[in-house]
Amino acid sequence: MSQKGVTPVVAVVLLMLITVAAAGTLWALIGDQQEAVEDSAPETSLDVDHINFESCWHENGETHIAVRNEATGEIDNSMIDAEVDGAPQDVSLDPEGLIAPHHTFHAEIDEEVEAGQEVALWMEGESITTNCFELE
Repeated sequence: MSQKGVTPVVAVVLLMLITVAAAGTLWALIGDQQEAVEDSAPETSLDVDHINFESCWHENGETHIAVRNEATGEIDNSMIDAEVDGAPQDVSLDPEGLIAPHHTFHAEIDEEVEAGQEVALWMEGESITTNCFELE
């Protein structure tokens, strides 16, 4: 009795072709999803016309600065750096991440800024500066 069917070599080749086709389809779908996510990402540069320093104060040897998002859209403050009189500073942000329109976040610098020193927040080449004259 003779059995007819697909030889093992042909079966392996067919399975490999199906695997490559499935991987290609998956790659295309993931690529489309990634593009959609990147296109919907919020603006991450500082628009100096829409950021407002509200106040500065000292607390526990650190300088705190309240910064308000005056823009009509969200901003992502997670990439903001700070300088005092041109010297880079460690800065902590609260909250960090997306800041809704007309909301305030706090930038905390790890040293006490003297009255009159220039404080700059910057990201991607854009910066905004203030002088904290009324420190407590």
